[in-house]
Amino acid sequence: MIKIILFLTLILIFNINDIESLYVKGPFLIDKDKIILLRGISRPSLEWYAFGENLSLNDYKLMKGWGANVVRLSLNQDFWLEKAKLYNKEYKETVAKQVKMIRSLGMYCILDLHWSDDGDINTEQAGQKRMADENSIEFWKQVAPIYKNDTGVLFELYNEPLLLPWRVWKEGGVYNGKKYIGMQQLYDAVRNQSAENIVIINGIRWGFDLYGAKDLVFPGYNIMFGTHPYKDPTRVKKYWDQTFGDLSDKYPIIATEFGEFTCDTNYTKEFLDYADMKEIHWSAWGWYKKDCAFPSVIAEWDGTPSAVGELVKESLTRTIKEININFLDIEDKDKDNEKEKEKEEEEEGKEAKEKEKENEKDTDHHRHHNTSKENVTPLKSAEDEERDFIDDFETIDEEKDDDMSVGSSEIGAIVSAAIDVENNKT
Repeated sequence: MIKIILFLTLILIFNINDIESLYVKGPFLIDKDKIILLRGISRPSLEWYAFGENLSLNDYKLMKGWGANVVRLSLNQDFWLEKAKLYNKEYKETVAKQVKMIRSLGMYCILDLHWSDDGDINTEQAGQKRMADENSIEFWKQVAPIYKNDTGVLFELYNEPLLLPWRVWKEGGVYNGKKYIGMQQLYDAVRNQSAENIVIINGIRWGFDLYGAKDLVFPGYNIMFGTHPYKDPTRVKKYWDQTFGDLSDKYPIIATEFGEFTCDTNYTKEFLDYADMKEIHWSAWGWYKKDCAFPSVIAEWDGTPSAVGELVKESLTRTIKEININFLDIEDKDKDNEKEKEKEEEEEGKEAKEKEKENEKDTDHHRHHNTSKENVTPLKSAEDEERDFIDDFETIDEEKDDDMSVGSSEIGAIVSAAIDVENNKT
């Protein structure tokens, strides 16, 4: 097979008033035969207030003026669903107006399921939960058909899954006595509405960790994987490759949130440089006037950037279009990936057969001499594997309501920091 080397320029598309179709091809996003790199800003408030705060066309014009080509809107399923106690009859129209304004400016829009209800539709305390619930499926069943004719609207299936076994994260199931809905079920809810929109699937540990995703097969298409690299001792640069960076060779990766909780900007700069190197998409948190601990990219509602906002703005407007990259023709790269996967599966099959033959020989030997029992290590069940994974990270005591008791000091730090983030956001 002849590999065609293309020398292309990675470009940001800012004026996209006539978007035809945005779709995933290998590790790339394609629109009108151009490679798209999503870079923009998260716009919170619709998750905690049904009408949002300071939302206006001028708001989005300011973002575009910074150089953003995507805006992420954080949503609340209980404001949306009519059967929910927190339902607001004007919420759907409020969301629709924001999407229309964003799209009219030629920017892409991400709809993020940010807050949920843990399966209790009558709650008055919707918020950040461990994982999606049955009502989350209904939310996407209703949202998807509304925006299915506009592929410039992307669906972020669930904002920040907490620590879960990978199988539960993917397929759903019961964990610590609670039933959760998995990413595959949310994906299916969207596709069952004939919606072709790109979906974003975030990892575990407050949306950061995608390490286990590489070993799980998601039947489907137009899938991006999402991460939230906030500053934390367990989320520093040395962990980025294994938790999400290496996946960018095969899938498009987007950091739909990132930042640090002080006015220091070193971590943010380090991540932005890394994102450029890995061609990772991102939307900075967040366009909301608050302090550094939020963290906020604006100091004033007029678009005056904060310290970290200056860095984000500079990154949005830098001349990425001058960075030339070499890569294989997309079709050839896909074929290479498929061929490599087939080769790996073939080698794994050969190894399995060889081990099986060796085990048979050992069995025959022991049976013949009757000297000892077979010394064969049994394969672990899926449940044991999941438990081993959880034990690597935390010792979880019995939960009471939404409180988490964590035995590991490291995970305790993660949870404390993340809870501080959510408290600062609200």
